[in-house]
Amino acid sequence: MQDMAAKIPDVGLAKTLELLQQKAMARSRRRQLLHDYAIVEMPSAATDDIIAVLAVQTAHAIHEDWDADRNLVERVEQDPLRLVGGVELRRQLGEEISGLGLPCQDVSFLEQHGRIDYSLLHHRRVVFETSAGQLHSACGHGACRRCLSAHVEAALPGCLRQWALEVQCPAAGCGRRLPQRLVLSVSAAEKLAAVLDQAVVWPEEAQCPRCGAENSTIHVNRACGHSACAECWLADLEPKLQWSRANCTLDIPCCRLGCSQGCSEVLQRLSPAPLAPLDAVQSYVQEVQQHMKDFSAWCVHGGAPCTPGPECSKCGSMSLALLHCSCGVAACRQCWQRFVDEHLQWCRDNFAFFPDCLAFCCSPLHRAQVVDLLPTMTQDINTHETELKATLLRLSCAAPRGRVGPSCPICGEVRVALLCHKGHVRVALLCHKGHETHAACEQCWGRWAEEQLEQCVRCRQPPARCLWPDCCVDMIEAALWTEVQKSSQPLQQHLTRLARRKRLQRSPMYPAALQVDCPSPSCVGLGYLGFDTVMCFICERQWDAESGVTDKPPELLPAGSELQVAGLTVRRCPQCQEYIEKNGGCVLYMGIIDILQEYTTSKAMESRFKSLKYGLKRSFRKQSTISDFSTAVSSAPPDHYAKRFLDFMIERLCHAL
Repeated sequence: MQDMAAKIPDVGLAKTLELLQQKAMARSRRRQLLHDYAIVEMPSAATDDIIAVLAVQTAHAIHEDWDADRNLVERVEQDPLRLVGGVELRRQLGEEISGLGLPCQDVSFLEQHGRIDYSLLHHRRVVFETSAGQLHSACGHGACRRCLSAHVEAALPGCLRQWALEVQCPAAGCGRRLPQRLVLSVSAAEKLAAVLDQAVVWPEEAQCPRCGAENSTIHVNRACGHSACAECWLADLEPKLQWSRANCTLDIPCCRLGCSQGCSEVLQRLSPAPLAPLDAVQSYVQEVQQHMKDFSAWCVHGGAPCTPGPECSKCGSMSLALLHCSCGVAACRQCWQRFVDEHLQWCRDNFAFFPDCLAFCCSPLHRAQVVDLLPTMTQDINTHETELKATLLRLSCAAPRGRVGPSCPICGEVRVALLCHKGHVRVALLCHKGHETHAACEQCWGRWAEEQLEQCVRCRQPPARCLWPDCCVDMIEAALWTEVQKSSQPLQQHLTRLARRKRLQRSPMYPAALQVDCPSPSCVGLGYLGFDTVMCFICERQWDAESGVTDKPPELLPAGSELQVAGLTVRRCPQCQEYIEKNGGCVLYMGIIDILQEYTTSKAMESRFKSLKYGLKRSFRKQSTISDFSTAVSSAPPDHYAKRFLDFMIERLCHAL
């Protein structure tokens, strides 16, 4: 050993011994000595010689104030200080080393093969070991692996009684807990931790660690590992619930004072007599979860479940969670909802699609980001755009527009689209700026049509003039009026009457020669010739076919009097004054004509019916009457009896022929 010591540089060894013996020296001074020693007194070559002499295979560092000096040595890019002085100090000082307070004094430093187990040499703040970081606690106190295992195994019975893996630091007067990573390095502690994590109730009745009640069933909170009896878990639930609502926490606090974990999972497993507090707690937890779900998947509470909620940087109020913008600004759900509602309301007022870029604070947000951050809030945006697209597809006469609704050149209001006449493009191009400029909103077109309505009734046609002055485009057949009629009730009624007039004109039984217009100046209807009296099918006005209009109201027959109408013996209904047969069902003359108009017979049947419609009155009445139906014609809707009635008429006509 003396030969080996002779090979050690005297300057380096002397400095090392001096460093270790200066216990009363100030910390800053010792740190400076280490720094000087690492740089000047002990170069890398000398360090390699010492390691070769002592046959040390792994490097061991001298650590004082673990986080400070080791980093200092590594920062100067020097080889770590070798544990040389510790061995030589033990050899030279002998029993005097006991005054240094080493906890492992019974361990030999020299092993059989001349190697040195430096992991068992400790001295308060100066620790000589390999992998010193694993055996150091958060407070900086260290222990060897053997002492650490013994200390943890001795503390496991107490952890089992408390049903929580909490091991105190072995240093006297420290009082801090060892890190779980350090505790779990012991196999026995790792097995106990697995049992504690999987179990929710202590395997046997024991004393409650909170109130001290004997022979109680102990329930364990998986979130934090704290345990207590059912009475302790149910104590002060209402004050805790009020505190949680006031401080916007995600859960009800644990029964352990100062614990920031929630206990709703434990309360769900309990089935005590008072159910009202538990229902209130469960309702609050579900409300919080629904709030977080409706808010965003990216919102954060900013702490443990039972810590007070964060404050919004926009409104300054406390909330359950905040959602961060791309620029770092965090806001609550109400502020984000207000932000989305403002843009949505603007889109609705301007008939616009949702903008591609939004400015929440100082940083713009793209629409994809808004949809990703706020999927629930953007559902109204998707609904608005779907309705807007459906409206634009319905307006076939709409002029091209952008993402924002255009302004009407007539009224100046922002509309969903401007309507223009699509036909007669060649003629319209001769107008001032082309037919594309002859566009206005639906309301303006409707008011313009109402102004022409009297002339349209006299001419029995839709509006013909364009809204723009000096425009010569004929708009009688324009599909524009069909889309405009929803904004004008008089125009809608006029177009409905014109549509019925066209249907009456297309009747195969009454060609144009047997059709006559209604003499009323405010009606666009017509009647059919062939009888002594003609009736308008729109206003139901009647007049004599030969002498003209009869303004006299029809004379009502006395009750029970019969009348010959269309070759049939009928009576007046005492309530509606319509013609009825004796079978008790109402058969309207106008209704029969309408039914016949809905079907097209062959040309042969049509010509035969026209030639025989005056000569078959008697034979038709003798053969059968409408009363031969098993069910009255008017007792069912037209779609039920129309086809049956037509078949009956054709059958009788064929039989008469």
